Amino acid sequence: MNKKVVLILLFLVSSAVVFGQAKPFRFGIKVSPNISWLQASTEGYEHDGTNFGFGWGFISDFSVADNYFISTGFDVIFNGGELSYPYVDNQLDIEGTLYREYNLKYFQIPVTLKMRTNKFGSYAFFGNLGLGSAIRIGAKAKDQFEYKDTKGETIRTDETEHTITDEINLFKASMIFGIGMEYYVDESTSIVFAVNYNNGFTNVLNGYNTVAPSLKEKAQLNYFEFSVGIIF
Repeated sequence: MNKKVVLILLFLVSSAVVFGQAKPFRFGIKVSPNISWLQASTEGYEHDGTNFGFGWGFISDFSVADNYFISTGFDVIFNGGELSYPYVDNQLDIEGTLYREYNLKYFQIPVTLKMRTNKFGSYAFFGNLGLGSAIRIGAKAKDQFEYKDTKGETIRTDETEHTITDEINLFKASMIFGIGMEYYVDESTSIVFAVNYNNGFTNVLNGYNTVAPSLKEKAQLNYFEFSVGIIF
């Protein structure tokens, strides 16, 4: 077994012995609707709307001290956002504006420090701070193209949907900030309510603009997550 893994396990076990008031680990599941958006930093790219998504995942809390936990697990997240930007349609051979809704799917492993209060009756409150590492497992877009015809009239095409896997970077990293509450139904089982802000700091787009081919596409994905779960 890897020496680093052994050291981590020994540390967690020794922490649980010293701080015997808390269980050494807890596990659970959650569901988490979210509101997401893309923050573009490429010239000419504009925020054009938010995306209402959904996620689900597995929760695990490892006690490292009294009321302090390393919280991790995994999340499967559906989110995205909407952008508008200059675009050349090759089929029409004309320049205009593309209105694109991004529908993205990620597998994320969050690792946060969870800081919890003592119980107030059946309730306890907490905050968490950490990092999220995610891998893209799906990417689709809904597009509408707007341009002016020879008479100067504005035309917008019908919406089309297609896969854009090659246009989205494989990996995404983010900072995670959150607050929440646990309602204890017994000594070890609680219902968890939380609000998390996931602030992306890596570029999710992978491509160049078709009007200005030297212009690299750049945008970060951010979202608020409202989660409800149960942990044992």
